[in-house]
Amino acid sequence: RPDRWHNKPTALLGGISIYLASFFAVLFLGLASKSVLPLFIGSAFLFIIGLLDDKFHFTPYAKLFTQIIAGCIAVSFGVVIGLPINFILAIPLTLLWIIGITNSFNLLDNIDGLATGIAAICSLMIFLSSLFIPNSPFGVFGLILSGAALGFLPYNFNPAKIFMGDSGSMFLGYSLAIISISGAPSRIPNFL
Repeated sequence: RPDRWHNKPTALLGGISIYLASFFAVLFLGLASKSVLPLFIGSAFLFIIGLLDDKFHFTPYAKLFTQIIAGCIAVSFGVVIGLPINFILAIPLTLLWIIGITNSFNLLDNIDGLATGIAAICSLMIFLSSLFIPNSPFGVFGLILSGAALGFLPYNFNPAKIFMGDSGSMFLGYSLAIISISGAPSRIPNFL
């Protein structure tokens, strides 16, 4: 395609390996609980939308609409930015954060290894910062995402043997957006 910098066709299914590595690591470590439902449901939703987009090439507005839905899933579970502000402002700021981070990783995926490397660094930093924050259960998810991204990175260096596609970039962006704000205290009650 003209928006890719490669001369030969390259598969877009690398996001499957990132998603499955993260999912099975969470299950293997026994980290699945009610508190991670917004992360599981929203990231699985965007992963599937990304797979469909890699195949059928949705319009940007359709992808934006699905990202808004995923953000609303997180907000409905009580995931909001924990700033000492009115909750009426916290919800739109949370949606803006989730959609912005998700789209930023989607846009970074046009250069070999860039989105994957940045995701690995960001998620590792989330894990390291969680070591200094008491009662932060989401730091280990940063370590899991970092491991999944680092496992994929050698195949994504220039010239990439495989791309992560929208399924991987939206999964990583959404997951990082959620775990970066999930440890903060919220003044919004859980709606479910």
